[in-house]
Amino acid sequence: MFSVTEKEWEEETGVVLDKCESELTYPIYIKPANMGSSIGITEANSREELVEGFNKALRYDRRVVVEQGIEARELNVSIIGNTELKVSVVGELVKEKGHGFYDYEDKYVKRSAKQQYPAEVTEKEKALLQEYSLKGFQAIDGNGMGRADLFMTEDGKVYLNEFNLIPGFFSKSIFARLWEHSGLSYTELMEELIRLGIEQYEAKKRKDKQVETV
Repeated sequence: MFSVTEKEWEEETGVVLDKCESELTYPIYIKPANMGSSIGITEANSREELVEGFNKALRYDRRVVVEQGIEARELNVSIIGNTELKVSVVGELVKEKGHGFYDYEDKYVKRSAKQQYPAEVTEKEKALLQEYSLKGFQAIDGNGMGRADLFMTEDGKVYLNEFNLIPGFFSKSIFARLWEHSGLSYTELMEELIRLGIEQYEAKKRKDKQVETV
């Protein structure tokens, strides 16, 4: 995985394309660095599709992320907390046989992307997926809430794909459904997030007071 800026793409298009094809193998995914809901993402299987993917992604962001495509299950874990973190059960995007990348239209227009709660994983796999999610959240100094999107290959290797720190938050969203299946209702989840927000606010106020007294 590596990133490419709009300036690099405009000034060194050939170099960028050569780098993609020398360091990665098709399929290659091109994503805007700061977007959600699969907006602006392209699965490229040729040099021509790479060009289309870069041009599409750069309509949404000035930096693009380029990733190696892998054959893997797509799984999710939700996290809440500030200093004491809690993890949800594991959920899974269950793909139709032969279906490739699920884009925005699949997820929100056709609604062909189906989620399973909880995912059919072993206790060992569940623990590993939750551990990766926790460590990733801590590594980026996350707080309040977040949703980890992960891949797990057939041989059990786990990859942390990305974190959504402001995930979709209606009652049927992945974030809320994961907590629902972890024993926390939508109302209880909202109350907990409000409590966590107040906790963070109070902690900041205490630090500000300490600075004033120095």
